[in-house]
Amino acid sequence: GFCWGAYPVFAESASGRIQAGASCHPSLKIGEMFFDHSVTEQAKAVTCPILLCPAGNDPDNVKPNGDVQKLIQEKGISCEITEFPEMQHGWVPRGDATNEAVARDVKKSIEVVCNFFKEKLTNASM
Repeated sequence: GFCWGAYPVFAESASGRIQAGASCHPSLKIGEMFFDHSVTEQAKAVTCPILLCPAGNDPDNVKPNGDVQKLIQEKGISCEITEFPEMQHGWVPRGDATNEAVARDVKKSIEVVCNFFKEKLTNASM
């Protein structure tokens, strides 16, 4: 999921319906704002490996060693984070692809997500 799409990724993980989830420039505050689900509650409910790809201006709680990663890893579940410090929130679907750095990091983020799913789902039982 992109941006607020992190909320349904985490919700589907909590339900046990998915085997891995990923989000670029995740915005878990949507859960707090509209559904009264704190970021802490969302992270504690995760049941599968998660990948986050935050932008430089995304909250610290979704960056490496942030609260989200710590809460998920405390449960023995993988939470990988690849930060894109030069990017601004929303760069993957809304970034200016004529900007060389944006184009580079859009490509890299898609590759990171694809590799994550390939690794996590290749030997998963269906």
